[in-house]
Amino acid sequence: MATSSDNKQISTSAFLRALAQDWRERLQGVSWQRWLLPSFARNFYFVSAVLFILWMLFFDSNDFFTQRERKQRLEQLQREQVFYQKEIKRIETQQNRLSSNKNALERFAREKYYFKKPNEEVYVIVTNQEVGGIAEEGAKMRLIRIK
Repeated sequence: MATSSDNKQISTSAFLRALAQDWRERLQGVSWQRWLLPSFARNFYFVSAVLFILWMLFFDSNDFFTQRERKQRLEQLQREQVFYQKEIKRIETQQNRLSSNKNALERFAREKYYFKKPNEEVYVIVTNQEVGGIAEEGAKMRLIRIK
């Protein structure tokens, strides 16, 4: 004897069969290609354009991501160029000042390279902390000359 749950299963399966039959009748005269793709997607020029754009964005040797990396590198190099041009001007100014003034040259040699006269001793006092025995770059140093 069939229970109410069996009747539900039978009626559900009958409904699914009827639904499938209905869709079969509706789609019998329809071409699958036309049903799956809209008309603009079946256009040769549209498909060609999409394939071209995809190729240029992802697969070409000069793809979008490579171009973006190259542009960032170019901007970085341009910033470095500006920095080095300023450094060159600063160094040329310093060189002109040192070549024209003997006292400035002597002071530069004493401060930068710790030169001393034969009859004196020089003590270097580092005012900032030292890291690993080496003074930090930009640390202020004081020279004490004893004659």
